[in-house]
Amino acid sequence: MPDSGAGAHHLHVPGFGSAFVTETVLVRYRALTDIGDDFQVLADVHMPAMTGVELHRHLVKVGYPIPTILVTGYPNDVDRARALNDGVVCYLRKPVDEKNLIRCLRAALTPGEAPEGDS
Repeated sequence: MPDSGAGAHHLHVPGFGSAFVTETVLVRYRALTDIGDDFQVLADVHMPAMTGVELHRHLVKVGYPIPTILVTGYPNDVDRARALNDGVVCYLRKPVDEKNLIRCLRAALTPGEAPEGDS
């Protein structure tokens, strides 16, 4: 992948598009080909290229049903219901409560276990 300078690398994801990303993101993306049982995604609901729900759907569609936790500063019941219905583990409000995040991370690491309390 060509380097665009300033520590950014070009990344092309088939079916998604291209972007310049940091070395950390590049390493994490490359890890998708070797996902272990403890891999999970923590993403914002509102992002420039796609929503967190769209990201989750895309990963499932391409064969990576990774446990996903979404966070948002603009929560609403419709988005929350859609995300949870699509298989997102938790839908958390910002600022994220540490206990809720830990609960969600545990649920994401334990397939089939639903998080307790408000997600």
